[in-house]
Amino acid sequence: MKLNSLIEYLLTEKIRSKSFNIRELKAMQNIEEISAYVHETLEPISEGSSRAVFILSSGKVLKLAKLDYDYDDEGHYDDETDERVPSTDPVGSIDKGAGQNEAEFTTYMEASPEVQKLLPRIYDYDRNFYWLISELVKPLHWDDWTTFEKASGVSKVEFNDFRSDMREEYGAGFGEREEYEDSEFLTAIYDLFVEHDISVGDVGSCDQWGTTTDGRLVLLDAGGTNELLDRLYETE
Repeated sequence: MKLNSLIEYLLTEKIRSKSFNIRELKAMQNIEEISAYVHETLEPISEGSSRAVFILSSGKVLKLAKLDYDYDDEGHYDDETDERVPSTDPVGSIDKGAGQNEAEFTTYMEASPEVQKLLPRIYDYDRNFYWLISELVKPLHWDDWTTFEKASGVSKVEFNDFRSDMREEYGAGFGEREEYEDSEFLTAIYDLFVEHDISVGDVGSCDQWGTTTDGRLVLLDAGGTNELLDRLYETE
């Protein structure tokens, strides 16, 4: 079932896992235990390079830092599951996924009410940011400019011009905020770039945006700050 179809189904049926218990999850501190519990009790709906997203309810999702093992370590095979079991601890993506969760949380909590409108609401989080519970968002198709324009009040041409301005100015100081004050949407994105260090590249095509159950247009991933990308991804 495709992601949007699954979300539509879940929104209609309001299915929630009967075995998932937030108190049990919060009592866990080991990432492997957390990961196993989430995979056993929740339905996955999407996956990125460092985080997997699971449906929690008709309005919420859980974003989990992915486990990544050192595949130079041969480990051993479990005959019962027919899967390789590494002998080393998980590395790599945990820091990346937890870093993205922390950046998303920090951005939301420190943002102005105007900027918060562009971000999925945050409901709960792990102390180590192994997981984060946020608002469920239905992703737009990469070329769904009709929905984008209706929800943002900004045309495709205006938005592309704005992004071009931001890319040209990035690294040398952004343009004047007053240039975009006719649009609440564009000024909020401007503030997101300037005040919260979000990567300009993370707002490109329509599929980097989505709509919430109450009809807001929000950025799917606010965890890609320039500092985080430079620190954890620059060597790849």
